[in-house]
Amino acid sequence: MFASHHAISMLSRFAISLGTLLLLAACQPPRTPERAIFDQGETAYRQGNFDLALERYEAFLKAAPGHQLAPLAQQRILVIERELEAVMGRKIGPRPIYLRPSEEDLQAASPPTSE
Repeated sequence: MFASHHAISMLSRFAISLGTLLLLAACQPPRTPERAIFDQGETAYRQGNFDLALERYEAFLKAAPGHQLAPLAQQRILVIERELEAVMGRKIGPRPIYLRPSEEDLQAASPPTSE
């Protein structure tokens, strides 16, 4: 009789645990498109695909700047940029813009002519 009582007790605990897990799973907020973008960034980051990770984190921040994961996305971007610069010698940042100087700028920069 002890064995059957013990088995019923274990079965009851298992059922309660399973019910609790199912309840917790049902209470999770639905995965939003923004969260999916963040998760893609995390996957790329963990796989070492830093270019894709940067793209996904930046897209996430653009889509959901106030999201609770935004600070983590910003931190990941900084870490990736630092890693790319330190290890690979790549500078991440604004690319230089080359402008054609105006005639006025050219005249101001040219040496005076002696007449």
